[in-house]
Amino acid sequence: QAIDEDRQFTLIGFDVDRFKYINDNYGHPGGDQLLCHVAATVEKCINPDDLLVRLGGDEFCIISQVIKHVDLQAYLETIRGVMCERKTLLGGHMVTCTLSIGAAIRVDEDAEQIMQIADAQLYFSKNSGRNKVTIAE
Repeated sequence: QAIDEDRQFTLIGFDVDRFKYINDNYGHPGGDQLLCHVAATVEKCINPDDLLVRLGGDEFCIISQVIKHVDLQAYLETIRGVMCERKTLLGGHMVTCTLSIGAAIRVDEDAEQIMQIADAQLYFSKNSGRNKVTIAE
């Protein structure tokens, strides 16, 4: 709808770092529990006008009204930092997880273009060490 109305927004993609390790060591129920923990934690961090969506697996996106680069960096670093601090109990162990986050501020891109840009930033965060925020310039 925002694209149809030619409005600016930010598309943020993120996933759980080393999620396969969680599934391998705590089973799929443990993985599901961790995904619920991530969703609940991120939901508490996002602005009221933003929308959190699970895309599938351990991939999520946020459609955000934060469109200034400096504000967006601070916003996403807060989400990333809170996630690092929050623990959850899996299989009798307290577990933390980190997120790799990529974002693109829409100017005039169509849906496919903005998704590709945000996805490329997410993979840049993963490939440069994980637990990072990367925003397209």
